[in-house]
Formats: sequence, C-alpha cells, structure tokens
Amino acid sequence: MQRGTSIASDIQGLAGKPSQMGGVDLSTSDLSGSDIVTKLGYETTGDGSGDEVPAQGAGSGGDCTISVESSNANAKVKCTSDDAPQEVTVTVDLDEGQNSDVITTSFSSS
Repeated sequence: MQRGTSIASDIQGLAGKPSQMGGVDLSTSDLSGSDIVTKLGYETTGDGSGDEVPAQGAGSGGDCTISVESSNANAKVKCTSDDAPQEVTVTVDLDEGQNSDVITTSFSSS
C-alpha cells in the first residue's frame, strides 16, 4: 500500500507540471504506463521495459503496475505480491480537482 500511494503521489506531481517541464497530461490518448515509468525514472521489473516497478518490502514477487485511463484522466497503480492476501489499487483522479479525493485506495482479493 505504501509503495502504491508513493507512486500515485509522484504521478500527481507529474500531472501538475507542464509537459515542457517534464510533466504529463493524463488525458492524452497515447500516454501509457510505460511513459509514466520513464518520466519518473523508476527501475522496472522483468525485462526492463513496460509499466511494472518493484515494490520493495512487499514480499516475494512484489510489484506495482501503472496504467492510464485516458478517457477519464485517471492513472491506476495496482500492487500485488505472492505473499499478500489482497492487491492494492491506488487511483489518481485529476477530475476530482478541488477536493481531497484526488488519490484513492481500494483493496481486492488476489
């Protein structure tokens, strides 16, 4: 949960910057999770490409997958682990705008 929230906070920071300064527009249709990983400078798991980043301390096989839903300007961070009974999804919803629910967390059975 901590790693997912940290990544979501970093994504929120990227979305708050102009693209000329290294920021991202989550509503852009060609933006992918891999693009966000690259912009954030995260190390990736597996073959070194894609949208999965390691979740240190989350146990065996712990990683977080970043995806972008350009239709509603959301970014989702889903974190799983072989040792965890649940997966955690952290959503960055920029459409929430002025309230405190820009980053939300949900749990589901894995």
